[in-house]
Amino acid sequence: MSNTARQLIERLHALYVQLTGLAIPLDMQRETIWFEWQRRGHGEQELRDVVAHLRRGIREQRRNPGALKFRNLIGQPDYFEEDLAEARAAQRAFRARPQGDKRSVLKTAGRDTSPKGAAKSAAEIVAGEGFKQFVNLKKTIR
Repeated sequence: MSNTARQLIERLHALYVQLTGLAIPLDMQRETIWFEWQRRGHGEQELRDVVAHLRRGIREQRRNPGALKFRNLIGQPDYFEEDLAEARAAQRAFRARPQGDKRSVLKTAGRDTSPKGAAKSAAEIVAGEGFKQFVNLKKTIR
C-alpha cells in the first residue's frame, strides 16, 4: 500500500472516530476494510453524510445505535451504499420542500390561495348579519 493510500485511510479512520465517538484502533484488518471501502469510490463527504443520516435516525428512534459500529458502517460496503442512497434521498426531499409562508407554499404547489376560507376577526363577526340574527334568536329563547 502506498503512503498516499495509507494517509487517506488514516484520515478516514480519524474522521470515523470523530464523527461516531467510537475510539477504536486502526489495525491491519481495518486498514484492509478501509482500502476496499474507499476503492468503491467513497470518501470523507460520503462518510459525513451517512453518519449524519444515521444519527438523525437514532435520535428519532428509527435506527439502532449499533448502525454506527465499524463493522456495520464500514465493514459492509453494500450496506453503506444503501445507507448512502437513503441519506441522499432524504437530502433531496429536504431541499425540495417548499419554504415560506402558507400562501407562497400553496402557490408553489399550484393550489388556490384565495382567502375564501380565511378566519374572520371578532369585529367582523360581531358586525356581520349572521351574528345579529343569532342575538335576536337568543332573545326569543329566554
